[in-house]
Amino acid sequence: AVRCNFVDAAVQPALRDGVTQIVNLGAGVDTRLHRMAFPADIRLFEVDAPASQNIKLKMLAAAQRRKNVTFVACNFEKQNWLDTLMAEGFDLHQKTLFIWEGVAMYLSQAALGQSLALMGQCASGSIVALDYFEAPRQLRMKLALKTLAWIGEPIKSTPTQDEFASMVKHAGMNVVEDLNAVDILGRFMKHQDGFYIGRCFPIAH
Repeated sequence: AVRCNFVDAAVQPALRDGVTQIVNLGAGVDTRLHRMAFPADIRLFEVDAPASQNIKLKMLAAAQRRKNVTFVACNFEKQNWLDTLMAEGFDLHQKTLFIWEGVAMYLSQAALGQSLALMGQCASGSIVALDYFEAPRQLRMKLALKTLAWIGEPIKSTPTQDEFASMVKHAGMNVVEDLNAVDILGRFMKHQDGFYIGRCFPIAH
């Protein structure tokens, strides 16, 4: 819920800053591009693996959805997603907002860096809104990641905050904001009376 609110909050400032394209990368069943209001001239793209995208398209067929979303099927293991996206009309020279929610931690650290480098090729002023997991220190977090692997959702990359900032810099970009678990609790989960309305995964960024 917190990461959804964080990404939602990035959309309007990006539009005011001149973004003309929005790419939901690894969109899954996220409906952000269908539920939020956008100016008519904003280009919208969803990129995902063919199998996942087909399931989503069947679900959307039975519901009202925005007609001007371009769906781009891509096998992330075998294809360059930026080349695939450009083949469907994406313009590398326009300011873009990349939405990358719930994806980075499932990529290898090398693949994470490569994807950031592809985003870094886009027009100056483009922005990425994402979440990632930091290397776990507590035993319970290490056990939690082992449990995720056991149920078939292995976490493949857990860079430290400094390592992640280095990858972003290497991609030709800058970190605008990086919230750790304490920051997240304070911004999103602290009630006006001072108590917290929930808990945050300690390794979340």
